[in-house]
Amino acid sequence: MDSIWNWNWISGQENLMGVLTVPIALYTIVTACKQWSSLWDNKLTTQDRGLLMRIAALLITPIIVFFHECGHAVATIQCGGEVEKFYYGFVWGYVIPRGSFTDLQHLWIAFSGNLVEILLGIVALLIAINSSAPAVVALGVYVFLWAVGGTLVFYTVMSMMGAYGDWTQIYSSPCREQVYAIGLFHAAFVVFLAWAIYSKTASLWFARKTNPGMMEEENLLFAKLEKSETSERLITLSEFYYRKGVYKVSKQYAEEVLKTNSEEPGALLILAALRYERGNFAEAKKLFIQSAQSSQANPLTQAKAYMGAADCHVQAVTQRLRGGDGSIGDWSEAVSLQSRAHDIMPDLGDPLFYRGELFLRQHLYNRAENDFRDMLQKNCLDSRLFERARIRLAGLNQAKLTEQ
Repeated sequence: MDSIWNWNWISGQENLMGVLTVPIALYTIVTACKQWSSLWDNKLTTQDRGLLMRIAALLITPIIVFFHECGHAVATIQCGGEVEKFYYGFVWGYVIPRGSFTDLQHLWIAFSGNLVEILLGIVALLIAINSSAPAVVALGVYVFLWAVGGTLVFYTVMSMMGAYGDWTQIYSSPCREQVYAIGLFHAAFVVFLAWAIYSKTASLWFARKTNPGMMEEENLLFAKLEKSETSERLITLSEFYYRKGVYKVSKQYAEEVLKTNSEEPGALLILAALRYERGNFAEAKKLFIQSAQSSQANPLTQAKAYMGAADCHVQAVTQRLRGGDGSIGDWSEAVSLQSRAHDIMPDLGDPLFYRGELFLRQHLYNRAENDFRDMLQKNCLDSRLFERARIRLAGLNQAKLTEQ
């Protein structure tokens, strides 16, 4: 008889997903090694979060999948059977048991691997709850979501589609009392997952755990705003939670403002930024324009809004061109919007920098150079633009020397 252990995850039609996943996993390892020190410091950036998500999905989940299959194998042996085949495919696997089993034993063997995966996910969440390191907290939460969500949602859907057998076997078992108990357990965890992903309470908990000092900042802010007008307080809180990445709470405060003042430019600006974060550039652009054109908008808000609208246009065109330079007509609206921002606040350098970037895309190098030089003489909301402008000017000067 062939060996029960099948490690042939590099080849074979059965595991094409694993073959495609392995290179991405290796790239994730290389990236994690390069960013190791910054990844584990107390400042968790958006880039760090993305990397931790990949680590959870591509490096830790395959280990959990292995233990999932081990759970089936151990249950098979526990029930007096033998493991006829143990297949591990990096991101999935299966166990073929052999023996004479009762209905209840068949149910236990089918459920055991999923139970192991759920328990490992719970362990990851408990580590996150008890840790004070932002990266450990984030990684623990992501592993929990991948492990528990994977088996109770993804695997369940696959079972219904006929591509994964565990949950089909579980819910078709004649042991109805046990099946009902598992069903209640299943439903309760799915509800908890939905709460963890969508609730304000869970979002705030995660933000506070991954942003050291955030609670202290919140308390100071609430004390400072105690005597402020309602709309001012809500907008300030919305801006605060937006900066901290707690988008659900930020949106809630902004929408509360708009209930009493539908043209409040600050609230519209925040909602536009939230749409932008979700990649809904068309809707975000409309809200940015609406904020800029509000009769209540001050010059700074107008300038920010027109710059935001220009960025939305750039993102939409970039997606359509798939990174290409395009023609002058592709960027003309964005140039016009940045120009409006500059006209409203002539002493602000940010619109000049972004307009210069657009001129570079159109190969209008003299115009780009003029904008970069002019913005260096002004104030910028984003101080990092000064260094970027100097780099652009150095590149343009080098291109001139090459042409000579």
